[in-house]
Amino acid sequence: MPKIAYLRLPNRMDTSRFIANRMGRISSAQGVMAHISATAVGVSVAVMIVTLAVVFGFRREMTTLVSRMAAEVTITDLRSLRTGGNAPIGDTATLRAIVSEAVAGEGADVSIAAYAVRSGVARSDRAATGVLLKGLESHDEAARFGDCLTTGALPRFEANRRKEILLPESGAKALGAKAGDKVELLFMEADGTLRRDVFKVCGVYASGLDDGRTAVALTDIRNVRKINGWNDATISGYEVRTADFDSADSVAEAVNEALAGRYEGDENLVAVSARMLYADVLNWLGTHDVNAAVVVTIMFVVALFNMITALLILILEQTRMIGILKAMGMHNGELRRIFTQRAARIVLRGTVWGSVAGIGLALVQRYTHAIGLDAASYGVSAVPIELGAWWIVALDVVFVTAILLLSAVATTLVARIRPAEAIRYE
Repeated sequence: MPKIAYLRLPNRMDTSRFIANRMGRISSAQGVMAHISATAVGVSVAVMIVTLAVVFGFRREMTTLVSRMAAEVTITDLRSLRTGGNAPIGDTATLRAIVSEAVAGEGADVSIAAYAVRSGVARSDRAATGVLLKGLESHDEAARFGDCLTTGALPRFEANRRKEILLPESGAKALGAKAGDKVELLFMEADGTLRRDVFKVCGVYASGLDDGRTAVALTDIRNVRKINGWNDATISGYEVRTADFDSADSVAEAVNEALAGRYEGDENLVAVSARMLYADVLNWLGTHDVNAAVVVTIMFVVALFNMITALLILILEQTRMIGILKAMGMHNGELRRIFTQRAARIVLRGTVWGSVAGIGLALVQRYTHAIGLDAASYGVSAVPIELGAWWIVALDVVFVTAILLLSAVATTLVARIRPAEAIRYE
């Protein structure tokens, strides 16, 4: 008796995958549509990556500029904040201990440094401009301005006090001064008389947050104490620098609670975060977040629209095939799986190429600074870029998942196709 050869059919998942693979090869129109859809997905992903990289880049640069100029948390007399004056406070071991313990309770990696300030006028042979003379406690504090030093050098902190100042670009331009020049500083005393002092400009720095009105000149804290007539235990306040800018608000709150509960001095001390001192800058960053959200949403809608359009065209073009498969007993779920797998291949291909293109464009901008900016308006000379593997992967996963889930809705059209009518469809 002759043996009967049976046709071994693949399981349901293999059948759906096999048909999905063959669909693009059978119809050239489907291949063209798949390329168009993959391109739309790729462009959307690339635009989203570049947009978020720019937003995160601006956030990094602005927080760096803010923390450099004001530290994450500033502790000073409340009257100094309200009136812009210079109410002195005592620099005591007790006060430092209260602040240190409060900060340590937040688990923040911090440094605490004293500072002193005095408002006045800087004058040269050419012009005069307002100046806020800020005295720093050590070279480590001044070293934070090393990255933005344009000419000259940082002030020196030596055993013998040196009368050197580091001017911002706006102040240097207004005075027509450069490194090595001498400028005269004028300060109004309480009795209405003028105090004059001469300082040497050791260097010029670009802060990125200079408003062009009051120049913040940096010097040794001993110079400011001498001008103010203070002793070595008197300061304007403390600057608390944390490793995490986002923790500034919680650290300031912890310090305020500790001061209210434990400090017994006569000063009205308050801790304020850089977010409060530079609220205008950080609110400007918030507008970038809104713009980024709008761009990402538009790109997602564009990609979704293209994918749904592509799926509908694929389904309608294969109406006769769907009718035949239904007549042979294939269920709607299996038929929908065919087109879902086809969509998954298109989305994944577009996402991979879009990610490569987006990261490539971002890297080109990071290392070549091809797109420049007005540093006086934006605080940076080129569009900043910040890339991170975690958010790129998260963006791709969320994007692909959302597109496939919503595109699967379009495959419900398969259930509406009737075999008898579809088989006659041409």
